[in-house]
Amino acid sequence: MAVGLLFVFHFIVIFFVSFLFWKKQDKQLRLYYWLGLVLKLAAGITLGLVYKLHYIAGDTFGFFEDATKLTELFWGSPRAYFSFIIGGNESGLQSELLINSQSRSLFLVKIVSFIAIWTLDNYWLTSLYFSLVSFWSGFLLFQKVSNLFPATKSAAAIAFLFFPSVIFWSSGIIKESLALAGLFMLVRIYITFLAKLKVSWWEYLLATISIIVGWNLKYYWIAVFIPVSITTLLIGIVSQHSQLKSGIKILMWVATFLILCFCVTIIHPNFYFENFLLVLVDNYDQFIRISPTASVVHYALEPTWASVILNSPSALMTGFFRPFVWEAYNFLQLAVGIENLFLLGMFLTALSKWKLIIESKHRLLIFSGIIYIVILCVFLALSTPNFGTLARYKVGFQPFLVFMLLAENPAFNWVKSRLTKLL
Repeated sequence: MAVGLLFVFHFIVIFFVSFLFWKKQDKQLRLYYWLGLVLKLAAGITLGLVYKLHYIAGDTFGFFEDATKLTELFWGSPRAYFSFIIGGNESGLQSELLINSQSRSLFLVKIVSFIAIWTLDNYWLTSLYFSLVSFWSGFLLFQKVSNLFPATKSAAAIAFLFFPSVIFWSSGIIKESLALAGLFMLVRIYITFLAKLKVSWWEYLLATISIIVGWNLKYYWIAVFIPVSITTLLIGIVSQHSQLKSGIKILMWVATFLILCFCVTIIHPNFYFENFLLVLVDNYDQFIRISPTASVVHYALEPTWASVILNSPSALMTGFFRPFVWEAYNFLQLAVGIENLFLLGMFLTALSKWKLIIESKHRLLIFSGIIYIVILCVFLALSTPNFGTLARYKVGFQPFLVFMLLAENPAFNWVKSRLTKLL
């Protein structure tokens, strides 16, 4: 009875705050809201069930188990709890009692504990709140893209709200839920700057939170996005005040980007020049050792830039389109394979619009998006050769890939027009 009342209470809270958010949206976008929200909440519950029934064990339950130890500390000694949250002071809690002691995982555990206090240690309700935050960020990005580029509204809806892998792997109690939420918020502000529109105070606040959360959970996403976005913004400003040829702009972009990348290499140990390639190959080797042969991609990878460059085309193909349907050996991989087949078809039909990209007034934004997608895809595919794990990790670039493949795609527009006539 008490559990039932707890669920009813939280369902009411979730519906109420969702309704308030919905009322502030344009009428043309409201149609997407409730469907996207229901799918997102359902995905969070489904993710928990998949880990519980299919994988038997998983980090989602490990995160929550650790969070409940923190909530127990909270109810026993709020002061000790907040001391641990703020500074990692282990007063009242022995570190060996936690499953996740690694800094990024512990960062998420602390966030989970806040929500778990509110839900009285209920995994499923906590999962719903994580999915809710993830959905709101996706919808805010969809809203901004639809307003700035009305012709791409359908592509944005699919990419940020309805693409199955993106929905599934950015829902529930996993790092990707909050990390992608933060990335979506940063992209929203980035394209607002590029459009020379005003950024509100709450967007600056959320951007600050997003950088903190994104860096602590998926620092390599932020490490690629920040140099790409800042470079593009700087070159955009230069372009406004000088008439430079496209070739000069590209050279300036590359030079600025490389300088910013150099700055990134000094702010995280894994990015140090002497460590980066060694960490990359070590991650690859570890996945090869622990993964079934049928579910991994083998590269002739060595800790040299020449090896990375030689393996990049294969890694790009893997990150974008594999596993192929015929490579799948379970239902989850088959579902991903069908998605990849769809993306491959959209990629081939999108090749015909290359002239539109070159002539587009938004080519600087498109170019920056391509650079972000390609860089993140290559290094994720090389360091994570396991198909199952890569399907989860690549949500850091996949929604943007889907959007760029579908926007102004002749095949997608043809299907969309046919469906519009039928409806």
